[in-house]
Amino acid sequence: MPQESYPDDLLYHPEHDWARVDADGEHAVLGITWFAQDSLGEVVFFDPPSVGTAVSKDASYTEVESVKAVSDVIAPLSGEIVEVNEALGDNPDIDLQLAYVELLLDTSRPDAALPRIDKVIAADPRAPLAHFWRAKVLLELHRPADAAAAAEESIRLQSELPEAHNLLIRIYQMQGRTKEAAQQAQWLRDYQRRVVLH
Repeated sequence: MPQESYPDDLLYHPEHDWARVDADGEHAVLGITWFAQDSLGEVVFFDPPSVGTAVSKDASYTEVESVKAVSDVIAPLSGEIVEVNEALGDNPDIDLQLAYVELLLDTSRPDAALPRIDKVIAADPRAPLAHFWRAKVLLELHRPADAAAAAEESIRLQSELPEAHNLLIRIYQMQGRTKEAAQQAQWLRDYQRRVVLH
């Protein structure tokens, strides 16, 4: 069993599941938390969901069976499964915190996505990626001022979030805020240099 860990780049669901959303905003990797895996104990069976399965946020989309119980796995986001880690089906007693599905996010209706993101933020106001995704959705809803505030909050919570800086550049340019856009662009150039040096 790995050491207890709750990475900052994950969005957490109250049922102890998580999502890591890609920078493109269209895909996410899902998993279960350290707490969930520790509570399960030794896993004896896991049936990965099929590719093409539609999943709904807050609903079960598969089960995991341990020596203690059979537990539902809850989707933290809505979408369609496009890839599955088949190794988990062959060998369930491995680290279930490893990614086991790729989820195509439902981004076709930003008006429907916003309440879901707001619920995540209400549960954890200090989740930087939730604020970032809120900014993206607000921009889709043609609310650039609110989008800028959400992106700024995500950076306040986690400064090294290049996706949020990129989004802010776009928003600031739309608003004619050239000085702020230039500052964000300079931050990105400095960040890229730091990454290359390491």
